[in-house]
Amino acid sequence: MSHILSRVVSKLGFATTFLLGAAVGNQVRNHRCQVPLISEGGSTVELRQEYADEWFIEEKRSSIIGKIYGHLQALSVTTSPPNSLTRSFTHIGKAMCQHYLQCRGLLKNSSEHWLQDWVNEADWIDTVDFWTRLPSLETFHSPTYSATLFAGVRALWYMSYSADFNKENYFLDADLAVTLKEVVEEKDDYATPLTLKIIANVIAMQKNLHLLHETGLLDTLTHCANNKESHIFLPAWRGLHNLKLINNKGSGHGDLYLEGVYPFVLPDEEKSPVVDIILVHGIKGGAAWTWRQHDKGKHKPLLSQEKRKEILSGKHIDGIDDFYTCCWPLDWLVPTLNMPVRVIAVNYRCGWWKWETDCPVESRGKSITNHSRDLAYALKVAGVGKRPIIWISHSMGGLLVKNMLLMDLQSKASVEDKALAEGHSKEKISSQANDGEWVIKNSLARQTVATIFFSVPHHGSPLATSVTQGMLRQLLRPTTELFDMRTDNPVLHHLHQSFVSLMKARDIAVLTLNESEPVKHKTTGYPLHFVPSEYGEKQTPTVKLSHFFKQL
Repeated sequence: MSHILSRVVSKLGFATTFLLGAAVGNQVRNHRCQVPLISEGGSTVELRQEYADEWFIEEKRSSIIGKIYGHLQALSVTTSPPNSLTRSFTHIGKAMCQHYLQCRGLLKNSSEHWLQDWVNEADWIDTVDFWTRLPSLETFHSPTYSATLFAGVRALWYMSYSADFNKENYFLDADLAVTLKEVVEEKDDYATPLTLKIIANVIAMQKNLHLLHETGLLDTLTHCANNKESHIFLPAWRGLHNLKLINNKGSGHGDLYLEGVYPFVLPDEEKSPVVDIILVHGIKGGAAWTWRQHDKGKHKPLLSQEKRKEILSGKHIDGIDDFYTCCWPLDWLVPTLNMPVRVIAVNYRCGWWKWETDCPVESRGKSITNHSRDLAYALKVAGVGKRPIIWISHSMGGLLVKNMLLMDLQSKASVEDKALAEGHSKEKISSQANDGEWVIKNSLARQTVATIFFSVPHHGSPLATSVTQGMLRQLLRPTTELFDMRTDNPVLHHLHQSFVSLMKARDIAVLTLNESEPVKHKTTGYPLHFVPSEYGEKQTPTVKLSHFFKQL
């Protein structure tokens, strides 16, 4: 440490180095003075016990972070993740875990590491004008356990569904399985759902599944499947459905649910559905968020899995109003239908502003076309397209639905062109397509019988136009998705015209509900109209609802 300081003194001078040293010393002193003083008297035993409990919790947390850090190191060293998004989040996760461990003296001292990095970067420079910027003083502050845990688990999550990465790597080993189990048991609001998603993705890989039984991870998954909260039981359901598919592989049927596709179906459901109902959310939505009952009903008890099973089996349907539901399409819609159906909710990451994420790659956003392509692929792997489809979509989700159907038609045309070039007759192509012998690239459009649009910007959103031009564009830094929803985007108009032609040609039933009321901004109270009725479908009904289904 002394040789580092001497080199810093030679460059900065004594006074500046003294101030810098004081800052370092103050942080170190604050860290070391966190041990509570134990006074003499009757409370001594209680304080010692409290300190012992805190020490045990801290040791356990450090152990979990250390294990996650070790897994990230091992997985990223063996083969670098080829996906830039995965690589970026892996770097962020490792850095957070490393910083957390350094601040607790479990890795190289954080202050020495901080100074060494800066000196190494500035060592070759002789002129003060060209010195590199000092690292942020945030380096001295220890990141919270929850933030570090989330960053580490998030990196593992991105690895778990990176197809290219998992082709060359065995993601799951016994140590990682135990670590995932420990993270779930922490019951962290953010890390636990992500960990359950990792487990579901691991099952979909179909590698080293025996570890689920040997480490007790399957018991953990089953326990979470009975949780009342949708962000807990939905990924657990997905994992159990995938496991059931793998176990029944010999029977020749089953659908695999990849990342972003969540079955709103009880894990022990045995009925074969005759219709698929697909839910597609909009910007900042989610499978576990968009399809909940309005928040004004939160004073009611949350619907339990036992009560949900009774309602879905036809018992106590009248009692549903006594409970709050986080999945109204499952709890309200399915019991009223006189046929077995499968409800699937898709989930994709999509934000308003680039600064909402700490990952520079993710901040760019994705185009509507890219979102549609990814979702269509995952849905087809889940078997969507084998039976009639009803789509229910909100906001930008409606644009994705239309784009998926039109892309499906284009891929059908390309398959037919290729078949004709190979000498097949049109009659044979039609016959084989009807028999399902052709790859089901055309099945989404062919099997669609109805679509329901909630507040979908068929002709763009004036709000998106406003924030993607002038000073607001520079200040707010909107994502690619918002640019795609500008009212002057010719792609949207072409998309809608093509969909109307498809709707007429295939006799697709369409219901569009336009919003008529604004939403008040939480901070400013300013009324925001996301999709005024004239930017939805003009010749469809307008209901007295805001953009977020709020009854007015």
